[in-house]
Amino acid sequence: MGDQYWRQFTFDSQVSTYLEGAAALGVKPSACLDDVLGKPALRPAAATPLESRKFKKDGTLYANQRAEDESLDSFRERLRAHISENLARYFKRAEIVRLEDEAGEAMFDDWQTARAIRDCQLASQWPRNTDACKRYGRLCDYFDACTGVASLDDETHFRSEQAHRELGDLHSNQEGIRQ
Repeated sequence: MGDQYWRQFTFDSQVSTYLEGAAALGVKPSACLDDVLGKPALRPAAATPLESRKFKKDGTLYANQRAEDESLDSFRERLRAHISENLARYFKRAEIVRLEDEAGEAMFDDWQTARAIRDCQLASQWPRNTDACKRYGRLCDYFDACTGVASLDDETHFRSEQAHRELGDLHSNQEGIRQ
């Protein structure tokens, strides 16, 4: 995790929101602790394919070859040992502070986002996120609606689901919002 990763926190809205939220509750934190865990690239060892196996004169496989897949317990122990030996590589903690001007900029960013949402509500029109059309190796489920091939009202293409109970009646809540 390089310097660029940690620098992104100088304007991370989640950190700013946590710090402002704590202040609103009467706690004035001096910083936010961020714990970051690395994901090991180790995988369970697989058996050497039959056609690739090479045997010594005594009939045993060479040391870099395996007759069987590594067991889950064996892999777990190897992974635990690897992480323990390389702890600094897999666990980092940073103290993230907000300077006064950074906190003000973060609040302005949030205000601008809220204003943009309100403008979209008033216009009953929302911007499309065209960068997201092909993320995760497939087209977005709403691609046909955005490109005009299908309508969101077409239940053969899109199904209507009830909102979660926790959200209540979303439409009546939005109507109560004032400018």
